[in-house]
Amino acid sequence: MTYDIFNDKFLQYLFTSDMFQHLSQVEQQAFLQYFANDEQFIRIMNVALAFQEEIAEVETMVPILFEGSEIPAINTSEVRKATLKDQVVIEDNVCFVPFQTEVDLAAPLIIALDCSESMQTLEDLAKGLIIPCFNLCAQQKRDCIVLPFSETTKQPIVFTHGKLHIQNMNELIHLKMCNRANLLPVFKQALALFDMYNAKQDAELMLVTTNYFDDYVDSNTSSYIRQLKNHNVELSLIALNEQQFNEEPLDFIDKVFFCS
Repeated sequence: MTYDIFNDKFLQYLFTSDMFQHLSQVEQQAFLQYFANDEQFIRIMNVALAFQEEIAEVETMVPILFEGSEIPAINTSEVRKATLKDQVVIEDNVCFVPFQTEVDLAAPLIIALDCSESMQTLEDLAKGLIIPCFNLCAQQKRDCIVLPFSETTKQPIVFTHGKLHIQNMNELIHLKMCNRANLLPVFKQALALFDMYNAKQDAELMLVTTNYFDDYVDSNTSSYIRQLKNHNVELSLIALNEQQFNEEPLDFIDKVFFCS
């Protein structure tokens, strides 16, 4: 079956990604057929493809930018094997290894997506930038949860182990940008979501925002921040308005990525 509306580069990006490969062949075909005429889907995925290509270019430059001794060698396969070993159930002399079940090998990545009116002109960019995160979660066998928010939080969209099912992608694509934005409801909901998972390691809350918050002052001193830190949750941010972030920085953020 061919999908003429998608170019070869686009299809190669999808079919070589874990987030798409982990779907059955029937699910893959249904996915492409469903979104073949969705112009916003195509715009968002083109942003994701361009972003992924930029990431690949940076990765190829790493040996040039750093000496080999300066780059710590991390054997992620050993880390994941150790985590899987913790999931084994032993009864008498029989070991039950959960290879066929969707065991979470890490806590979820929660992406708090700003859906306020300040994001209206950046909607496709913001949604496209988070697509590669789904693939990362698929590789790491962890859930990726998109938590839309404006004045309060909306229904979380759970990408189970990062997989691109029709329903959750459709929900993401058609999120509307309106109203103003508050952060405190995001922190409260994120804590509740993290508590639902048995896996606690590598928990991360990532904000994708222009950084216009009505509760900016209260957020920086919130007890929710202390609770997240006590739970070893890494707090990161993709800033879509560098000037606004510099004017009202979020001091509790561990990592900031500027998108210009």
